[in-house]
Amino acid sequence: YEDFITIAPTVDGFSAFVSEDGLELSIYGNFAPDTNYAIELAAKLKDQWEQSLGDPYIYNFRTEPMPATLNLQSIGTSTIFVRPDEPVLYADAVNVQKADVEVAPLSLQDFFSLQSSYENQQAYVPTNASTFSQTINPLPSVRQDVKINLTQQNNQLLPGLYYVNATSPQIQLSSKVVNFVVSSQVNLTFKRGATEAFIWAVDLPSQTPIANASVVIYDNAGNQLGSGITDASGIW
Repeated sequence: YEDFITIAPTVDGFSAFVSEDGLELSIYGNFAPDTNYAIELAAKLKDQWEQSLGDPYIYNFRTEPMPATLNLQSIGTSTIFVRPDEPVLYADAVNVQKADVEVAPLSLQDFFSLQSSYENQQAYVPTNASTFSQTINPLPSVRQDVKINLTQQNNQLLPGLYYVNATSPQIQLSSKVVNFVVSSQVNLTFKRGATEAFIWAVDLPSQTPIANASVVIYDNAGNQLGSGITDASGIW
């Protein structure tokens, strides 16, 4: 049937199937969102009784735009690390004209309470929160990489833990999507064995080890597992 069907503009993955009773013709393909298409059935296309259309049939339609989305980029965790002098998050955005980001300092106790509990995240009301809005100029129905500011322009984000909730007027959500941000100039290399752990602390601006730094290791519930002080090489 594909030989009797023309799609303009062309699409990848085009195929056509007729139902078992011969009464329905289904056309499949990778149609682009928010795009005008014309499907033409050739006059020679025959039905199950070997009767041809006689005249070409053209069906015009427009695909739906992609739904608006704003997804912060993170690697396998809802906790994202930033430098104080680069307080931005990266996100995938589709059909979003405006982003509103609520940022609030977070205590270590609240972090442990929230990071493993969806219910606690939904019920949590941050204190001393600031909201930063920014305009995005999207291409229609195209996924774009955007930067989301966590402070006013050219301001630093003080070192610490933060609650972050990014929303958009173009997106209707039934629940909050909570992320956590750690702002720090310290890069930690952490390795864990069955009974031991290795930590190496390095100052990012100077790329030098951090000596005499206090180190504490917690489990997911916030229980302290161990603590110590880094040596002259930044190792504990």
